[in-house]
Amino acid sequence: VGSAARFLSFLAGSGVFFLMPFFLVSGLRMDTAVAALYLLPSSACMVVLAPLSGWIADKTGTTIPAVCGMICSTISMYLFSTITIDTNPMYVSVMAALSGIGMSVFMAPNTSSIMGSSGRSRYGIVSAFLNLTRNAAHVVGIALPTAIVVVVMGSLGYEADLSDPESLEDIGLRSAYAISMGKAFQVSTVIMAAAAFLTIGAGIFWSKKPIVTEAVEKNNSGGPIWEVLFKTMRIVIVRHGQSVANAQGRWQGQLDYELSQEGEMQAEKLKQRKDFESKQ
Repeated sequence: VGSAARFLSFLAGSGVFFLMPFFLVSGLRMDTAVAALYLLPSSACMVVLAPLSGWIADKTGTTIPAVCGMICSTISMYLFSTITIDTNPMYVSVMAALSGIGMSVFMAPNTSSIMGSSGRSRYGIVSAFLNLTRNAAHVVGIALPTAIVVVVMGSLGYEADLSDPESLEDIGLRSAYAISMGKAFQVSTVIMAAAAFLTIGAGIFWSKKPIVTEAVEKNNSGGPIWEVLFKTMRIVIVRHGQSVANAQGRWQGQLDYELSQEGEMQAEKLKQRKDFESKQ
């Protein structure tokens, strides 16, 4: 379920990164560098919020941040679908930021939940599968909205070609592209909403509590969290008792020497301590 939500979210979001630059540069007649600045907030939000999202997921579990991220992404996709040729570029920038916030908040807990459910022995194959999911979604996410734009522009009597500077003087062509892009984003909104519902369903039916939450629930002492965690898991390192070679000051390497009298006493004391602690 988490992988399906991941695929749909990347599929829906890929159209923004592909279609919006054409809209800004060809539709609004912006310089390429200026258009890049208007789309920069999306990447900036991802860089800043992705680590924070991972930290929140470790504290609260993966469901809440993943659902919040999908809701933000769905809202931003809907707002992208309302863009017209008269839209203020700052509106595009704000929507790009909201989209970046949604994806960054969603990706870390989504990845964590998928990796956590697979088990350490399968991390390699799961990592490869996650990369495959993302790349496949990007391919489909570019092809689908492009096909929608071509079909809609054709129905409006225009060819989907924005490469000719002279033809871009026609406001009708640029408006047709904006309308077609909006239709493509409407489809992406539905896909993103489906990803949100999958994320909510996964949280309700297959969610797992974070280790810290489980440890707190098991604790009856009301002590600090580090006491709770140490009560939940203990790592004990025990060295073997003194051997005959140890007593003589000789290196024994891989040879299996018997314990000395002192070593046998050490082993007995360890056994007594283990029996005592197991009864606590």
